[in-house]
Amino acid sequence: MKVRLSAELRRKVEEAARLNNRTLNAEIVSRLEWGFATGGMSLHRPQTSSNDESLRDEVVELKSQLRALRKDVAEIGRRTQHMLPRVKK
Repeated sequence: MKVRLSAELRRKVEEAARLNNRTLNAEIVSRLEWGFATGGMSLHRPQTSSNDESLRDEVVELKSQLRALRKDVAEIGRRTQHMLPRVKK
């Protein structure tokens, strides 16, 4: 399947894939699956309540915090790699 994306949309999907540690294809598939799971077959989004919007905002914030934590853990791993005992084969 070939899909044409605007440069801006492609950049957004590439960035999301990088942040989620996925390939470009895996990111697109994940987002399509999520869209069908949460929105059904309709292209129109259902009306959302303020509670839905509040939860959505909270999820966005938690995802941002998780990305930051992943970066911190990776950095700690790089900085402490020399402290790990080496296993001889």
